[in-house]
Amino acid sequence: MTTLDTLCSNLNFNYESLLLSSSDKKEYADARMAFHHSIESIRNQALFSVILMRQLLAKLRPENADPNIALLLPDIFPESSESLCSVILEALLRAPGLTRAQHISVLSRRGEKLHDKLPKAFEHIKMHWDWSSTQLLSSFDVVIVVCSAMHFPLTQELILNQISYSKTLFFVTTNGVTINRAKNMIKSSAVVIPCFDYQSELLGHRFDQQSQYTH
Repeated sequence: MTTLDTLCSNLNFNYESLLLSSSDKKEYADARMAFHHSIESIRNQALFSVILMRQLLAKLRPENADPNIALLLPDIFPESSESLCSVILEALLRAPGLTRAQHISVLSRRGEKLHDKLPKAFEHIKMHWDWSSTQLLSSFDVVIVVCSAMHFPLTQELILNQISYSKTLFFVTTNGVTINRAKNMIKSSAVVIPCFDYQSELLGHRFDQQSQYTH
């Protein structure tokens, strides 16, 4: 029987040539670091927004200060939003005294499949994947929109029949979507987007955060 060593020795190319150079290794390492920093930053800013909302509700309705929170996932592909959804859900539930699973919902076309994928810690979170109520969004204090820039227009389609949600705060996690575009799509002025300028010079890339707010 031909051994693997014998087989490889007869190949006409060198495996070592396929290995990354030192500069490439650093670039990929920096890219991975940038991705993790991005996720952590979005998670922290979403959490901070919910904390501020809870402080506001404590003054407006002290008998029930727990904010009702929804995570809206317009994407039809799980890879682009469901991992971030899990990260944000865990952060919300781990924050001391912030909220409980009973006050959190996930709005997604993949809700049924997503429910089976989530950890047991999230089993009390409500899932909506086929809603007919026109006032579903108005029942939430905060809606965290989790999706890619490519599928962000689907947000408009999902909330097309919704009415009376002017008091709902929308936190849009989508990188590359301007604040004005987000407001136009969602048809609300109560929209915030995270600051993505925390690593503006990483890998030599520069990003003008101001342009997101002014175009």
